[in-house]
Amino acid sequence: MANLIVAEEPLNDIELVIFDKDGTLFDLHRYWSFVIIERAKYFSEMFSDYEINSIYLKLVSIMGLVGEDKISNEGPIGINSRNHIVEIVYKFLKTEDNNISIQDVEEGFSIVDSTIDNNFDKVINKMPGVGSLLSSLKESKCLIALATTDISNRTNKVLMHEKMFEYFDCIVGSDQVINSKPSVDMVDLILNSLNVKNKKNVVLIGDSIADLKMAKNANINFIGVKTGTNSDEFIRNSEFLVDNLLEIEVSSSS
Repeated sequence: MANLIVAEEPLNDIELVIFDKDGTLFDLHRYWSFVIIERAKYFSEMFSDYEINSIYLKLVSIMGLVGEDKISNEGPIGINSRNHIVEIVYKFLKTEDNNISIQDVEEGFSIVDSTIDNNFDKVINKMPGVGSLLSSLKESKCLIALATTDISNRTNKVLMHEKMFEYFDCIVGSDQVINSKPSVDMVDLILNSLNVKNKKNVVLIGDSIADLKMAKNANINFIGVKTGTNSDEFIRNSEFLVDNLLEIEVSSSS
């Protein structure tokens, strides 16, 4: 177990820390703005030349890109599951071309995934304090898990690229549960997998209102970090709130 000091407030006897991925461990805006743009390029190019620009602009908007490289606090990307984003894109494209199927959209997402894989060095950036916090938790014999709206295959690739995979005792993506955040499904799967019984000894660290609501629904502790899609509601209701992970200190629990 570990004792945490969160912005100078104690949070003791923590057996398990669950992290969100994007906006908490990694720069949400750099990664997902690139993904949104590549997806919008791919699907807009399916249309005639005079339609491409309007289709592209609509796609980046509905996926949550505001400006050139900023993700909306309202999502849907960064908050909702991949399946949810696929459905949003499909519904829009269907209004432009009735012959497009949900399978076409899923295939397009998979094709764009290959482009993302080839650009990890450019789009993945760890948030301040990630390495030191993970190392300190590991040294304190605290269990570490990850709960993300991204799919598990992509999450594993990112963690391995950043040489962080070995820190995690359990990794759960939105494709591994029936209901994504803010449902408790991810938390329940992690607790069951790691045989953690006492929820008072569990804390979730995240950057979005979906993370906060998942923690509250699961009745576990929550630490909010202001490095992602934090909304006014998120800022108001986070029981612990830090600017970044550097404000979380760790010591072993006796």
